Amino acid sequence: MEKELWDKMTKFTPLNKLTNFEQHPDLVKVKENIWVIPNFITQEERQEYLEYVDNLPEEEWWKQNRNWWVGKYISIENAPQLKVLADKLSDRVEKYLSNDVYLGAFGSIHRLTEGQGMFIHTDNPTDTRDLLDEHGEKIGETSGHNNYCILAMVIYLNDFNGAELYFPRLNNFEYKANAGDLVLFPGTGEEYDHGVRPLLPGPNRYITTGFGYDPRVESLKKSQYVFEDVKTGEKVEVEPNLVVNDPEEAMKLPPRPIS
Repeated sequence: MEKELWDKMTKFTPLNKLTNFEQHPDLVKVKENIWVIPNFITQEERQEYLEYVDNLPEEEWWKQNRNWWVGKYISIENAPQLKVLADKLSDRVEKYLSNDVYLGAFGSIHRLTEGQGMFIHTDNPTDTRDLLDEHGEKIGETSGHNNYCILAMVIYLNDFNGAELYFPRLNNFEYKANAGDLVLFPGTGEEYDHGVRPLLPGPNRYITTGFGYDPRVESLKKSQYVFEDVKTGEKVEVEPNLVVNDPEEAMKLPPRPIS
């Protein structure tokens, strides 16, 4: 792989190169390269998402066989009203981004239940290394795949206890989100490794996520791939996240089919 691209994919890109933040006084800087837009999504819009998950049979969560995300992830592909809303959110966030960011849709809902958190990771797993939980215990590994992600975006759909977003390489900086927040930070580079603290008793945590990509990702997605091998550039069909730490029922599920 060409050195310029390798360097770009393995080092974080400062957000001032990815965004038009200076034009938007509603942005709040909470840490270098970590920004928040409070009340990005309205209460009525959040309620649309929450009503959908409230009416969703529990077994639907477990049909989404996505390795670590089993039981924690649901696509909105079967919810036309949410797909319309997700498009509105994408249009809304696009005005904050520079022209050379390819925007991925807010096409899913993620949940955490009491006691669950999220392992330390980066959203573009360009390097081959262990994945560690908040105690430093190995729970999986990445295998050097590139999805061209340069910007991560999280929209918080409700209030909850615990489950702080934290960045271990930034002196364990934590951000406790409020319902309606959109949080933005670099999607690649170990410096912006991040995880989620365990959820404390109370409501489940619900979020939807979007990503900004290097424009080269467009051709990759059109060919129905998500990743490339970082050293060879060959297209990779499988997810690099090998973490599986869900309940016993999820462990019995067959491997996720390749689309």
